[in-house]
Amino acid sequence: MVVENDVTSSPQKKLVRMQQGRGLPGGEKEDENASGRSNPVFASASATFPSSSSAAGNANSYSYGYPIDENDHRYVGLVNQAMTCYLNSLVQSLYMTPEFRNAMYEWEYISSGKNIAQKKGESSIPCQLQKLFLLLQTTDNESLETRDLTQSFGWSASEAYDQHDVQELCRLMFDALEHKWKGTKHEKLIQDLYRGTMEDVVKCLACGKENVRTDYFLDLPLAVKPFGATTAFKSVQEALHAFIQPELLDGSNQYMCENCKSKQDAHKGLRITQFPYLLTIQLKRFDFDYNTMHRIKLNDRMTFPDVLDLNDYIYPPEGNGGEEEKKSEGISIGGNQEEETMEFGSPPSKAHKPEAESPEFEQDENVYEYHENSAVRVGQRIDQKSVDELLQKGENVYELFSVMVHSGSAAGGHYYAYIKNLEQDKWYSFNDTRVDFANVAEIERSFGGHSGGWNASNTNAYMLMYRKIDRKRNCVFLHTDKLPAHIQLKISIFKLKIGHFSPMLAQNAPILAQNS
Repeated sequence: MVVENDVTSSPQKKLVRMQQGRGLPGGEKEDENASGRSNPVFASASATFPSSSSAAGNANSYSYGYPIDENDHRYVGLVNQAMTCYLNSLVQSLYMTPEFRNAMYEWEYISSGKNIAQKKGESSIPCQLQKLFLLLQTTDNESLETRDLTQSFGWSASEAYDQHDVQELCRLMFDALEHKWKGTKHEKLIQDLYRGTMEDVVKCLACGKENVRTDYFLDLPLAVKPFGATTAFKSVQEALHAFIQPELLDGSNQYMCENCKSKQDAHKGLRITQFPYLLTIQLKRFDFDYNTMHRIKLNDRMTFPDVLDLNDYIYPPEGNGGEEEKKSEGISIGGNQEEETMEFGSPPSKAHKPEAESPEFEQDENVYEYHENSAVRVGQRIDQKSVDELLQKGENVYELFSVMVHSGSAAGGHYYAYIKNLEQDKWYSFNDTRVDFANVAEIERSFGGHSGGWNASNTNAYMLMYRKIDRKRNCVFLHTDKLPAHIQLKISIFKLKIGHFSPMLAQNAPILAQNS
């Protein structure tokens, strides 16, 4: 695990080039069929969670011929500068997260009054992200540029053509927000929304003593295919199970047990003690082939459900003790609280080895209700009765709302996203400047593993976003007529700056110019 970045340093310096074997290749221009819209619709299968109404994305069920948001406002796309389609997918996903968007609006930038400092503040990442969100919600333009935002990253014009790591880009924005929000009510917002907790555990099989170190994570990186395996995991649930399975340390790799004062066989692995409110799952579709010494993309089919029950993956299980139980078992809690680490996408320390599993960690036969049902569906309206049944089992039940898709090879490709408006319970396709209705067959196609041409076989999900179903905490979007006063003023100012004129704006231009 990598120590958490110091938020007091310049966020721009923290953006790094994508390293070999990490992240995703930057986007190149989309082929006509990249999103699969021109391909034949694949046969539908029965839903795991039956829909209580018609499937999302049926344009005939809407009163408009184009997608409309919760404000009866047309959705707005984002212009692809060159290879920034991955950025567009990420920004639209964050924008469509109610808790994140609302926090961006509630924050108010207070100018220092000095021209140089004011311009620097207004060109910062938080200010530019707030401006972009506000325009996405209010502009009459069909699409918006993202140049001001990328400039706030410290990028030159040519860097829009470079490949960047999407996880690192997200971390860059989060670091900048944490820095700006220090001393405000949103100071801990990123941690409260996105941070989960896990334990790195080594257990001596001779004396039973555990050495435990606490780590934080901002996303879960799940392998699509185990190292050295010929077949991929069939589902996110199966990959999650592998993620928390321990490996056996034996032979020349034995563990030096401080309690036994000798090397012993041991189990080493990760266990998740708290899932975040907003869970980001990275599907590791990009790998390195040591036979060919080339980077490759794994296009295998991996399913993911609309509703993800994570109660079976939490430690300790529901009903078991916490710290007192650990103490009674002789667990050693290692590491200082000040030295606890957090990384955006920390992988397990070793590859999953099924043959190293012991009876102690055998899988519950009921864990994979989605994996066992090969007809798992996605993109459906949520059946609340089925959700309530899962919540009786435990609180760790999550709803899918964003599927970021890559179409192409390890050398490059195009990125777009299927995103659900959680307030409307409807799915849409965000593909750079185009925002369309999304149907079940399209979203299911992002499972991967399809044949039927280069685009179909190389198009699949690479990042998923889930929100915890907590009816006391789940937010709705701040509607335009309910936006804070400081944001209402900025609407007119921002529209003037992008050349969005109306008679009322023209009349008030001198006044607005003074306030800008």
